[in-house]
Amino acid sequence: MAVSTHIALVAEAELSQVSTSGWRIDWPGGEYELDQTERGATEAWQSLAAGFQDRARLETALEAVDGFAALARFIHQLDRLDALGLLRRRLLDNGRPIADLCPLTADFRLVDAAGAAPVRFSRFATIRAHAGRWLLESPLGLARIELCDAEPLRGVSRWREPATAEEIADRERGLSVGAWRLLAEWLTAAALLAPVDPNGLADEDRDPRLRQWECHDLWFHARSRMGRARARHGATRRFEDVIPEPRATMETAAAKIDLARPPDTPALAHAAFEDTLEARRSIRRFGPASLDRGELGGLLHYAAGARRRRGPDGQARPWRTYPNGGARYELEVHLYLADWPGGPPGVYRYLPESHQLTRRGDWSADAQLLLDDAMRAAGATGAATLIVLAARFQRTAWAYESMAYALILKNAGALLHNFCLSATALGLGSCILGRGDLTRFSKTTGADWLETGSVAEILVGRPHESSSLEIRE
Repeated sequence: MAVSTHIALVAEAELSQVSTSGWRIDWPGGEYELDQTERGATEAWQSLAAGFQDRARLETALEAVDGFAALARFIHQLDRLDALGLLRRRLLDNGRPIADLCPLTADFRLVDAAGAAPVRFSRFATIRAHAGRWLLESPLGLARIELCDAEPLRGVSRWREPATAEEIADRERGLSVGAWRLLAEWLTAAALLAPVDPNGLADEDRDPRLRQWECHDLWFHARSRMGRARARHGATRRFEDVIPEPRATMETAAAKIDLARPPDTPALAHAAFEDTLEARRSIRRFGPASLDRGELGGLLHYAAGARRRRGPDGQARPWRTYPNGGARYELEVHLYLADWPGGPPGVYRYLPESHQLTRRGDWSADAQLLLDDAMRAAGATGAATLIVLAARFQRTAWAYESMAYALILKNAGALLHNFCLSATALGLGSCILGRGDLTRFSKTTGADWLETGSVAEILVGRPHESSSLEIRE
């Protein structure tokens, strides 16, 4: 027995009997009706849902039971499922399972690769362990490879330098030459291996689009949006019956500082919205004095405060002044107050519903380094308050699948914009930052970065009189 392949339904597909007239295959984002009710066809579909099968034997058995006409209908539907990317393939070498090719979308096409051309592992490709197997995947590809055992890993690792399948087979005797050729074809089709030119360069080395993508950015972009992977996406509440839902608010026993609320007829109401938009810009020159409790109170009230509104069921619920996907309100507002008249220096968390500050940590060397780095990153001078937005990740990930972190960043962007516009309307200045330090945030707040980590930062303060001359962002 030489190299062979078996087929099965992809793991994301579910076969169910919808009526006496047929079966249906469901997967995230679609469904397909199977209108065959013959015994042989039914057994064939059930066996494909259960695991890998030899297609030739499957078709022979079906024809023997149901006849040629039923076989023709089965082949037509099987080819249709293959075109929809719902069939995975298993490579066997002398009967031993080696690897599975699993399409991720209906756009995947398996084409014959030029076996003699040298190929090299893509810099975007990853190898990771999952459910006792090795998964090989690239954000550039529309399929993944699952290794049935670890032996091919050593050979695959040799493709860190350009080589042909024959050259790999000469060095690795565990698989036949035919198996290495087919595995190279699959790895290339899944964008894990990239053909190279005589200079050893692949498309990703020459293409200016790909050269400017970093691996982690491209992975995040490809997998947090729909279209390039067959996965459940959105508010699936996947942990509803598995893990208790994280609380909407984190209780604290620490002392609280009351903040002043704006008057019933605030100055903000007199600021025309268009004028606020026109006046908003990044301020980097701040005055010498820190914000006082009243200024902080007004800023937080408008930018991140809670309001009581009635939901669709008529019940009054706390809503925030900024949009938030699914109303998860996973973002926490932390203020680094080095010198302010409202209380001792330290790191404080804003409590929107009570409009208070609670102390998270003392003013420390790490707090000062965070503030210094923020000022340096913005090129700012003067006295400014550093506001750090931190996300309670599980609050969103409990409800959302495939897009939780992307949603958190979008929510953070909405809240940052609220801070910018509120600061402008109140006569304050702000400057959004492009970077932050996860480790120092954890040290200054005592938070576990895997549970509550910083995701965005902004500086706010009183504009220096010369800041009106600034026009750059």
